[in-house]
Amino acid sequence: MKRSKLSVFVMVVCLFAIVLSSCGKGENPAETTGPEDSTGGESAFAKQLEILWLGVNEFDLPPSETTGEGGIRTKIEQKFNVKIKPVPVDIFNSEQTNLFWAEGNTADYIFGSPIPNLVEQELVREITEEMIRKNMPTWMRKVESLVGAEMVKQQLYYKDKVY
Repeated sequence: MKRSKLSVFVMVVCLFAIVLSSCGKGENPAETTGPEDSTGGESAFAKQLEILWLGVNEFDLPPSETTGEGGIRTKIEQKFNVKIKPVPVDIFNSEQTNLFWAEGNTADYIFGSPIPNLVEQELVREITEEMIRKNMPTWMRKVESLVGAEMVKQQLYYKDKVY
């Protein structure tokens, strides 16, 4: 049981890191870490964002050799000037998740809730694989290199659609 939780944790952390690193669309990292926006010359990370995280709460795990002191949450928050706020909902408890959505709540990151429930309640919208490949090409290449194109296809689609 602990081993499977650890594997899920490692996969989530890897995918989250890949998603965040892919946001640059292949641009020079020096250009993506401090560009000035059109509002007055502030850095792209000058304004701290709060990210509501609905998913496996791996942030409470103790630091490891890989994450160091403070763990992965601290590293992500410092590097990208964000505040990760875990939503206190057990994603494996359908009553809790249904109540969360019924109250009109939302989250920036959703992981672990059964996709069929989210689709049936129209809490997520359909997108195309082309949208992902166009906007996140590095992420798609990295994920495919990790698990293979066939596994990505299998996991990406639900009822022949991408959500």
